[in-house]
Amino acid sequence: MKAFEPLTEFDLRLISPRLPAFRGPLIAYELPEVVGRLGYGLSRALLQSYRLQVTVSAVEEKWALRISPHIYNTEAEIQTAAARLTEYLTWLRS
Repeated sequence: MKAFEPLTEFDLRLISPRLPAFRGPLIAYELPEVVGRLGYGLSRALLQSYRLQVTVSAVEEKWALRISPHIYNTEAEIQTAAARLTEYLTWLRS
């Protein structure tokens, strides 16, 4: 999804298939170590601070962030979610 493309600036490696036809609506990124240290706390912080619900899970001893927009989400909601996630990651990096 184009809305989440800016996340690559934060060293989040896309682990979902790149082609949308193979990925479906789910997008998963491997978190860099500095963000991954938050673990499940990242999911809680995003929900409390931004009302953004994402899944953070351990995958093969690394932390991953999964974003699951669906048909009932509008493009504006998806863009807002991407902007809030970008804002939070910028804050973490500072």
